[in-house]
Amino acid sequence: MQVLHTVEEIHKLFPTSGSNPMLVTCNDLQDWVCKYDRASKNLLNELIASKYAAIWNIKTPKTALIRVKKKHVPLDKYPNVPHHLLDKYCFGSLFLEGSKEIDLSVIPLFKDKLFRNKISNDTDFLKISLFDIWLANEDRNHNNFNLLMHVSPNNLSFLALYDFVWVDLKSMVLIEAKRLLIWF
Repeated sequence: MQVLHTVEEIHKLFPTSGSNPMLVTCNDLQDWVCKYDRASKNLLNELIASKYAAIWNIKTPKTALIRVKKKHVPLDKYPNVPHHLLDKYCFGSLFLEGSKEIDLSVIPLFKDKLFRNKISNDTDFLKISLFDIWLANEDRNHNNFNLLMHVSPNNLSFLALYDFVWVDLKSMVLIEAKRLLIWF
């Protein structure tokens, strides 16, 4: 896993009901979306679930551990960012330029057959649903899609998953354990 650190002041905060991810530039000179959390378990959930998504061939942004330096998050500009959680490793996802978060404003577009025909990997919807059941991910719902759509002139080239804070890894581990026991 790649380990990075910020090199300049954060670019923006994404307002959410959770950890308010931040857009940062790191020492690899790429932009990343970083999430910090009070519970290290949530960082572990993000890391493990994103790796399992890759095993399932479900697209997710590239991930890294990122140390967001306190000096790059000025307290006067970002008073709601808990500074005691910085200068530690955060979960980072590569910022996907040209992607659009799927939200309620995008859903009506799916009624148009021309729009649907542009989706190059429409079976991913089923894989994502099964994956969420497997991980007991209750966070992906009708108000919180946690999906990105990459838009290019000719197609919607992929749907990418993100945000695995609220998966229940215990259920996934139990299922995996039972599956392994069947082999022996």
